[in-house]
Amino acid sequence: MADNEQPKQPARQSSFAAMLLAGGILLLAVSFFWPGQSASRAAWSPEKAKAYQAASVKLHSLSQETITTPGSSNDKANREKLAQAEAEYKAIRSQLDSAIDRPKYITYALRILGSLFAIAGLTLIYRRSNGS
Repeated sequence: MADNEQPKQPARQSSFAAMLLAGGILLLAVSFFWPGQSASRAAWSPEKAKAYQAASVKLHSLSQETITTPGSSNDKANREKLAQAEAEYKAIRSQLDSAIDRPKYITYALRILGSLFAIAGLTLIYRRSNGS
């Protein structure tokens, strides 16, 4: 029975090595197309884009208003509104930056994982060909 199992083991190793290599190459290929196309569109909707634009316009207009009317009676109120608008803008901007960066991290993860799979597959194939 032990003699029966020995020929099956190298065949399993060869197919496992081939699957690792093919899977690694597939992940590498996918990393060049998929993350940039689908993930960025799903992460940032048109509603979020409109909210970002509105916050940007509000921040700009309040900053201009604060600059053009220094020392007025509404100066303290304008500065408070400006600080609130700036906080809103920064919150939305951080969401935008996160939506921009997310596909990059997915791409890196896919490339690293694909490279590791391909290297593992090549290593197993190399060991098999050297008789080890």
